[in-house]
Amino acid sequence: MDIIKEEWFWIGVFSILSVITGSLLTIIANQWKEKSRRKTQIKVEKIKMYNERKFNAYLEVYEFISKAYSFYDPADDPRQDFVFLMKKYFFKNVKQNYPYLNSEIREKIKTLESQYICLGNPDLNPQIPSDQFFRTEYLKILNELNKTIEKVFDEWENK
Repeated sequence: MDIIKEEWFWIGVFSILSVITGSLLTIIANQWKEKSRRKTQIKVEKIKMYNERKFNAYLEVYEFISKAYSFYDPADDPRQDFVFLMKKYFFKNVKQNYPYLNSEIREKIKTLESQYICLGNPDLNPQIPSDQFFRTEYLKILNELNKTIEKVFDEWENK
């Protein structure tokens, strides 16, 4: 008896192969779908973390500006207040957030930092002479920073 030549044999074999193939394709498709869903979820979590860090970075700069306004008193020694502010708040809270800030804000912050560095080293010449910086430019930079950060916060609200 040659079973391979029987019609019922081939119907059964093809039925079993169809069930196995269909099951394997379903398993593979579900695994692929689950893997892509996990990748998407990981990307979403990374974006959330980045946005949270970015928001906190802008918040730190905003707090730094608020403190700078409260410390600014031209009648006192603005140089000493500026040095204290930079040591106490800038290097601890703001500088570490450079990567999250936009280029306009980074440039203004770099101006403040370079002034601070030049104040500590008499051999260096600041971009802006110290007297002029404390008379006009310091407040101007703080106002520009404040305006820029508030604009960024407004844009986040509108998103």
